[in-house]
Amino acid sequence: MSDLYYDLDGRPITRDEWGELYRQKDEARRASPRGESTPENDPTRIGSEYVDESVDEGERVWVSTVWMGLDHNYFHPGDPPIIFETMVFGGSHDQWQDRYSTREQAAAGHARVVAARREGRAPGAAASS
Repeated sequence: MSDLYYDLDGRPITRDEWGELYRQKDEARRASPRGESTPENDPTRIGSEYVDESVDEGERVWVSTVWMGLDHNYFHPGDPPIIFETMVFGGSHDQWQDRYSTREQAAAGHARVVAARREGRAPGAAASS
């Protein structure tokens, strides 16, 4: 059986270790004045940015990228675990998501999605040259 839980560096961990990382994430969220964790106070949050409302018909759009730690690679056994996720909340692409295997991929994906939404493009659309 393959591993299920992974730390932020993609190393297998136990369920208890995964639970401890989630507890720390929840503490960071509770300690935040806005009730959400940030990359500055929570190592499991890779990115958290609000996009200007004017790009999506006045609706506030939030792009969030987090470590999930639970392998979401259900269909490709033997491939790297998928343990990070970017999601868009609000606007015309509400609930859009993409997933990644490494922190570096997640940070790059977050930046691409934020740039796309700020430019009025769909989250997965390539930038124009």
